[in-house]
Amino acid sequence: RVISNGSSLCKTRLAEAGRQLRKSKDISLPQYKCLHFVRNVYIFRIGIQVDNRDTDAVKVQELLTNHGCIIKTRLGIHEAASNMCSSSGLILIEFLPNCEDDVAKLESELSSLNDVSVQKMVF
Repeated sequence: RVISNGSSLCKTRLAEAGRQLRKSKDISLPQYKCLHFVRNVYIFRIGIQVDNRDTDAVKVQELLTNHGCIIKTRLGIHEAASNMCSSSGLILIEFLPNCEDDVAKLESELSSLNDVSVQKMVF
């Protein structure tokens, strides 16, 4: 559950970061010019199985675009060759931290589609 929250603290703020870290006792302060600040935050990852890309890909793309500001990483996987393209696909999504409500809304919207399955990934 300990991940980066995406805030970079550079050399000019390193001393303040050190004080904050020593107070929170989350991690020891490394002696780098820049530090990626670490906090206890939740990060969400989901897998989206699209069983019929011909009918659902546009709908899934529209939903992902509508929620694009909370998506950190997106990877689409499907079988493809020079003479064929699979009708199903898998999309892996990693979200920005601390956006539980938005992730739940997207999951609900995706799950309402007929040939789309959504699963959370927990590590």
